[in-house]
Order: sequence, then structure tokens, then C-alpha cells
Amino acid sequence: MYTELILNNNNIMIIMMMMMMIMMMMVVVVGVMMMMMMMMMMMMMMMMMMMMMMMTKMTTTTIIKIIES
Repeated sequence: MYTELILNNNNIMIIMMMMMMIMMMMVVVVGVMMMMMMMMMMMMMMMMMMMMMMMTKMTTTTIIKIIES
């Protein structure tokens, strides 16, 4: 009786540990995905900023050329 109880308790503990491990893995995966998304967003923002800068540069140069001529 007593030994059975201990075994059952141990099994529950093992299951709990497994569940915790799975949860941790899920959290880590979600975190990594979020980080990747953030990185992608940052990259996109940087690209957009660069494009905007290039566009403004081009427009300013063209305007200056027009004014000069």
C-alpha cells in the first residue's frame, strides 16, 4: 500500500516535470519567434528609412539641379 502510494506520487511528479519542460520549450519557441519577428520588423524599418533617405537625397539633388539650370 505504502510503496504503491510513493510510486504514484513519483509518477505524478515526473508527469509534472515533463509538463513544465514542455511549457518551457513552448515559451522559448514563442520567445524566439517573437524575437525573429521583431528583428524582421526592425530590418524592414531600417530598409524603409534607408529608402526614404535615398528618395529625399535624389529629390533634393534634382531640385537643386533644376534651380541651377
